[in-house]
Amino acid sequence: DWGGPLPHRPAEDSAFAVARFYQRGGSFQNYYMYFGGTNFARTAGGPLQITSYDYDAPVNEYGFLRQPKWGHLKDLHTAIKLCEPALIAVDGSPQYVKLGSMQEVCCRFLAF
Repeated sequence: DWGGPLPHRPAEDSAFAVARFYQRGGSFQNYYMYFGGTNFARTAGGPLQITSYDYDAPVNEYGFLRQPKWGHLKDLHTAIKLCEPALIAVDGSPQYVKLGSMQEVCCRFLAF
């Protein structure tokens, strides 16, 4: 929506979703956009289009930290690192799941 509000997710909600993902057995966390950027050549679209892309990221396009989101995620990942031995412990042998004839699998890992 042109001219509408920029997307925003509260820092507490982001950190809680990541913590819950690990609590439910998650093993790898990926952030869609952790830092922003700008296409200075302006080749992403037509003339006079804004090419900044850092909406609500913990680190903005200039490398500045956005608080409180940066601080919440930093503290959360510090806590996760302290729990690393328990998180990577494996009881017995790892289990492998055969995909059958369909080798392409689409998985959604939703933390909300």
